[in-house]
Amino acid sequence: MTVYIVLLGILFVFTMLYDRKFSGKQKKSALRLCGFLMFVLFLVAALRRNVGTDYANYKQAFEYYLAGINPTWFNFEEGFVFLIKLFTGLKLDIQIWFAAFAGISMYFTFRSYKKSSLNVMFSVYLYFALYFYFGSLNVVRQFIALSFVLCAIGALIKKQYFKYIVWILLASLFHTTALIMLPFALIAAHKSRIPAYVWAGLSVLFVAFFAKPLMSFLAMLLPKYAAYLNYSGGGASVNLIISVATLLLLDLAGKRIQRMDTLPQIGNELYSDRKNVNRMMAIFENASIFSICFYSLASTNTLFSRIAMYFYIVGTLSIPFAVYFAFGKRKGLAKFTICLICAAVCVYYLMGNNSGVVPYDWIFTQS
Repeated sequence: MTVYIVLLGILFVFTMLYDRKFSGKQKKSALRLCGFLMFVLFLVAALRRNVGTDYANYKQAFEYYLAGINPTWFNFEEGFVFLIKLFTGLKLDIQIWFAAFAGISMYFTFRSYKKSSLNVMFSVYLYFALYFYFGSLNVVRQFIALSFVLCAIGALIKKQYFKYIVWILLASLFHTTALIMLPFALIAAHKSRIPAYVWAGLSVLFVAFFAKPLMSFLAMLLPKYAAYLNYSGGGASVNLIISVATLLLLDLAGKRIQRMDTLPQIGNELYSDRKNVNRMMAIFENASIFSICFYSLASTNTLFSRIAMYFYIVGTLSIPFAVYFAFGKRKGLAKFTICLICAAVCVYYLMGNNSGVVPYDWIFTQS
């Protein structure tokens, strides 16, 4: 677990030092620093061995395909199968296979942060500290899909609906549950006069009474995951609490934005136009509401936790946004406090060995 704690500490320090307002050469240097740290995370993921609960299953599937056997019982999506066949057809080592999938996930995640995050380093830190990074070492297919969904959110912010659909369809080739994000585009930018936390509470109450019918509907919509009908619930209380806290932060940010005569110039055109900022606010709030709803349902069936991830990961974009606009000159202290809380969450999950990532073992040690 030492390697993870060291990485957490390094990311924490650089997040405190980093400021997205860097301009010119400083801005480029700051982004290069973020890219380098993300590359370090990639190396740790790429060089792992037997790390992650599902590592053995993916290894077994690779060996089947390498032997010319099509293990349909794994129920992999078409995009994932295509890449496995490509790698096994080229007779590449399984370690290159794991490295490639880690690279895909890391690259598109970082790409989305560079294009859409108000504070790239803060987003990278949240990706690590809120345990998304560790999930990517385990649930490989879904985290490739999640990286594409983050790119789709960036397209949605810019009203690039065709790109949004393409990104979601591409994500569904690696995890079919990503299709749940298609209808989200219809309501994502809608800002209601009723406070978001009221909608969140009403939604939770509504779905609480229709959990089983909703599960049956999802199984019908995504027949590949009909087996989840017999699954029990999974704990997601920490993620639920963070989703609620994110929504409250966004509410504070929204109230402060309304009182601003002019928006601060922060070197990113997305955040300099009030219409864009209001649109982003609506998208982030609605993503938080859906995250709360699905995590509330996770106690009845673990599939809801899987679906909630698509909305929960948007928090790596919305939390930096909320901190900057909600706290103004006090944003540094707010960022420090939030980073400490997230670090505690990360250590809590690591001590519970969530996703089976402890202990870390790399390929250079003897088996």
